[in-house]
Amino acid sequence: AIDGWTAVDGLDHVVSVHAEGRTPHPWVATDYLPRPLWEAGRLPPRAAVETAVELCDAVATIHQGGTAHGAVSPWSVGVVQTASTYVPKFTRVGMAANLGGAQALRVDERFAPPEALSEEYGSVGRLSDVYGLGVTLYRLLTGDAPPYPRDLDGQFVPVDVPDPSATVPELPEAIDPIVQTATATEKPWRYESATRLAQQLRGLLEEL
Repeated sequence: AIDGWTAVDGLDHVVSVHAEGRTPHPWVATDYLPRPLWEAGRLPPRAAVETAVELCDAVATIHQGGTAHGAVSPWSVGVVQTASTYVPKFTRVGMAANLGGAQALRVDERFAPPEALSEEYGSVGRLSDVYGLGVTLYRLLTGDAPPYPRDLDGQFVPVDVPDPSATVPELPEAIDPIVQTATATEKPWRYESATRLAQQLRGLLEEL
């Protein structure tokens, strides 16, 4: 059930899997992670972008292995504290697909791409991870979560992720189109890969 995860769990930014099972329900035993990235809250702009670049690079490598994470968010990244810094590590790699979608993992809907919540927007895949990276960056830059999607008579209606600089005015406006492109509702409008998103963020570091 977690072949995609175990295939990449040797990466620096992916949690190692030590055991797995299916009864009484699917489970995995991993390295201990004291807290999720969500609890880091708002980071200084440069630290936020550097962390996002690390996550983009990790997702790009996961994709090269033939797997999509499927549920990228600040809740699916754990934080390992060291003497001088912290290291973000992905959990739940590929488990959304194995367990029947992001909703089966009880994903925070504020961070889920439209296609994870409604078939109208297609299927979950690599571009869903680009969306997840974008909303995770938004969280790191602002300390906020995007708004909940609206439910109109049982019909999912996506809500645009706000511009980070509208929430934190001291942020450079150059970050806004990067977040907006990564989190576009329609998949064809997003960056075509995590690698491309990382390239844009590395260019932004020169302004921070």
